[in-house]
Amino acid sequence: MLAIGVAVLASMSRRAELRIAWLPWTGPQLTTWLAALGGLGLLCVVLATFGKLRIPLFLFSFAAAFLLARGLFFTSNTFADPGEAKRAIELVAAALIATIGSWPLATRSRR
Repeated sequence: MLAIGVAVLASMSRRAELRIAWLPWTGPQLTTWLAALGGLGLLCVVLATFGKLRIPLFLFSFAAAFLLARGLFFTSNTFADPGEAKRAIELVAAALIATIGSWPLATRSRR
């Protein structure tokens, strides 16, 4: 939902160019990718919630964690202070925990 919101705001703002340094896209291409990936993520969550196709949510979660880790730690991205690096590590750890939580073979108790 956040990605969709950012994409909508960026597309409504004609004068400002959206820049997220750790993502591989820039400008209008970034806006398009944010909207598309936000919509895809929302679709994956809805399908998994209703018990249909849980594998796409796992794959999407894995891809998001990979993109986040790659962009924050394996590019020319730099951190201004140790606190910023700590928040980046926490963010990647949270994304990995979300990926583990979306594992499609996890069993649910039936009552």
